[in-house]
Amino acid sequence: TLSLYSNTLTGGIPQELGNITTTLQTLNLYSNTLTGTIPTELGNLSALTRLDLSNNMLTGTIPASLANLTTTLRSLRLHNNQLRGQITTTLNALTTLREFTISGNDAISGCIPPSLWQRIPDTGILPRGWRGCCAGSHAVRAVDSNEHSDLVHACNVFLDAKDTLRGTATLNWDTTRSMRSWTGLERDGFFIRLFQGRWYYYLRLQGLGLSGSIPPALGNLPTLLRLFLQNNQLTGSIPPELGNLPRLSHLSLVNNDLTGTIPFELGKLPWLTELYLGGNHLSGCVPSKLYRRPDNPDYETDASSIGPECCNDTNAIPDPETDHGHLIAECNALIAAKDTLRGAASLNWDTRRYIGDWQGITLGTTPYTSVQTLSISNTLRGSIPTELGEIAQLRTLNLYSNTLTGGIPPALGNLSTTLTTLDLGQNNLTGGIPPWLGGFTNLQTLSLNSNTLTGSIPTELGDLRNLRTLDLRSNQLTDTIPSRLY
Repeated sequence: TLSLYSNTLTGGIPQELGNITTTLQTLNLYSNTLTGTIPTELGNLSALTRLDLSNNMLTGTIPASLANLTTTLRSLRLHNNQLRGQITTTLNALTTLREFTISGNDAISGCIPPSLWQRIPDTGILPRGWRGCCAGSHAVRAVDSNEHSDLVHACNVFLDAKDTLRGTATLNWDTTRSMRSWTGLERDGFFIRLFQGRWYYYLRLQGLGLSGSIPPALGNLPTLLRLFLQNNQLTGSIPPELGNLPRLSHLSLVNNDLTGTIPFELGKLPWLTELYLGGNHLSGCVPSKLYRRPDNPDYETDASSIGPECCNDTNAIPDPETDHGHLIAECNALIAAKDTLRGAASLNWDTRRYIGDWQGITLGTTPYTSVQTLSISNTLRGSIPTELGEIAQLRTLNLYSNTLTGGIPPALGNLSTTLTTLDLGQNNLTGGIPPWLGGFTNLQTLSLNSNTLTGSIPTELGDLRNLRTLDLRSNQLTDTIPSRLY
């Protein structure tokens, strides 16, 4: 026995230790400050039963020479170092190993061979995310003694996804039990089945208290048919990788805490028949190929409750390939703004109609096809939507003589370099005149008359060097007229 643990030893592990070939049974260097790599010569210690190098600063890989200790080594403790690389091949040869610790080495990767996985009594000493290898495991062999490659692949994907998906909940997915007994994969053998030489899967995990996120790894299951994750506490966004599931027909993510937008990639799912996403915190528009599917009369979805239909692949944008995305983005912004702007009034903005025929919209072609004029009067009853600030090439915003309420949203400040005309006169707008309007470098007409605007006139309006018309009459403005306006 050589025990030097809990000191402040520095430097590397001497390779000469490998010369004590037939007598050394325990080498314990735990909790020092040793650096460098693990000497390959330690594989010469033919009598070694316990090797503890944990809590140091060792680097490099686990030397393959340790496989020489196949008939003696029972305890291998390497946790809390800076080791890297794969370890599967080395561990597979250590048939007598009963204790193995590797946590705290963030660059170590791989899986635990099935024979060793069953011999380690406390898998809790392994880092979260570590698991048994699927190839050769009971999980696969109990389902298919031939270990079909589809089944091994799916096993690996499920286990890679497990910790991300479950969060703090429990999932019994493990290589020591048959995949048919895994939660969500078994019900009378129906959810995991062999058909025409390939294994297919249903994954039903609803109402299990899952508190993680949806793993992108699930997009690597080409034979996944149905995915039910509703009624959990999943967070994060919907991964676009789910659009890589060519056989998926049912997807339910209802009643979770998902955020973000709906990925356009889901519209590429050719067999999708049911899609339910409600009860989350999703935002933005719904891809048109998920909003409705004219080629599939059996398609069911709650997409209309999530948001308006996106303009992509609709009649609103007849030739998106030549648009470079600009007009699509503006179209989506207008669709998102529609209900806020119109209030109880009607507005014919609809993705089934060409955007150039929408009420009040005029397109221009400089520097590219875009919405350059929005002019609507005597119609609107809502408020000014923030989404109008996303109409990047808008030059004229004329909402004169409506019954709009609320204030002037700061998002309109995004139009400071393009807008030449801003006419919000004869509405019911309240609040003050925003000083940031003074930064509209090309503005020629500013009309805010006949509202209920209060406060003083911002001196910043004197910076509008191109301004030709300023109409602020019939408001409730106070204080003096700024001298910079003279």
